[in-house]
Amino acid sequence: MTAEEIIKSSDTTDVLVPQESGTLNSPVESLRDVNSAEKARHTNEGASGTGQRSRFQSSLAVYKVSPQEMEKLAKEIETESARDDTTYILDMLTVILASEKSPALLASLVDVFGEILETLAKYGNWPMINHVAGLLEEAQELCPDLPEEHKKKLSRLFDSLGRPEQIKAIEAVLNKDPNVKTEGLLAFLLQLKPEAVPALCALLANLESEEHRAVVCEALCTLAKDSPEPLIRGLSDRRPRYVRSLLSIIGKLKNPRLVEPLEKLVLHPDSQIRNEVIRMLGVLNPSGNGNKLIAFLTDTDETVRLSALKTLTTGQYNAPFSAWSPIITHKQFMDRSAAEKRMIFQAMRQTAGEEAVPYWHELVTQWLWTDSKNKQSIGVLAAEALGKVGTPAAIAALEAGQKRMNRMIRNACTMALASLAKQKRAKG
Repeated sequence: MTAEEIIKSSDTTDVLVPQESGTLNSPVESLRDVNSAEKARHTNEGASGTGQRSRFQSSLAVYKVSPQEMEKLAKEIETESARDDTTYILDMLTVILASEKSPALLASLVDVFGEILETLAKYGNWPMINHVAGLLEEAQELCPDLPEEHKKKLSRLFDSLGRPEQIKAIEAVLNKDPNVKTEGLLAFLLQLKPEAVPALCALLANLESEEHRAVVCEALCTLAKDSPEPLIRGLSDRRPRYVRSLLSIIGKLKNPRLVEPLEKLVLHPDSQIRNEVIRMLGVLNPSGNGNKLIAFLTDTDETVRLSALKTLTTGQYNAPFSAWSPIITHKQFMDRSAAEKRMIFQAMRQTAGEEAVPYWHELVTQWLWTDSKNKQSIGVLAAEALGKVGTPAAIAALEAGQKRMNRMIRNACTMALASLAKQKRAKG
């Protein structure tokens, strides 16, 4: 229907007549007069205007809603009312991304997502970052025809978050508040590429919260698995806490190639780190050559030495007697406790075997003119070690020790020979 036909219609003529006598055409004396006039006009139109209004009222359909449907509608309304505006906007942007055809607009939209990710990272909103990542993946699935150029640009968005300057911003967020929530942080870090490992190592070194460091360590256990070089470089750092964190990561990686770099920490000033290195060597190199562990036996800290001996006495390592020579000729060797020297001889027996017999032979037959107390003590320990070896050369050394003048050494040699004889009889 055209406008002209509407005007000619008899039903609408009276509706479209100008309001010549209307309130707005008369002079206004006061708001009270206007209000009174309007009330009077509505009262007069009440009776006569019903017919006019009926011509413009459409028939309304009435629907019966069950209580269950009403409850469901109420829940939907509540959900929509409580929606997060940021999430809603991101969802809308994703829909646009999946449906937009213009290359220029697509490029601009991808840039917008990049800025959104950077902003979220700066404010530590890890769950929202992960939500955006899911949206971007979903957008690519919904739009398989997305130009390859834009697909690559989308995939590079998270790579950009692994840049040193972005990781530095994350460091500022985490250190600003030690109690900042870490929910979603690990999932976010695991989305970074291995190229971000150096920056994450720097982050680990500078973080103050133990909880935050634990999250980064867990991420590095995955990301640095095939590129551990940044971890190795970090071992030379002067901050003990950082080095200990790196050692824990290296231990979880269980990469035998990382054994050699650990040797550099034999002389590390922090005894806890030296102890941790020994533990790592036991994990990464549980058998074979024990020379690396023997190097710790001249340590000034007794706990470090005992830790190394405990690993060496598992019976899984071997070492030539020449590797033990610097230990038993060390100026402080004779001052070690009897328990420690016994463990050293046990480790020598298990790693060098028969090669150590001539040395012990010398100890049970040496003259005791000087330092007799120490020489007597170590001679007794040598007799015990020879009795455990039990080879013909060891038995000959014990028999020679029985002829010495020192009573304690003689008795030790006799007891060792008696034990060997008893074992021989038991075997039949």
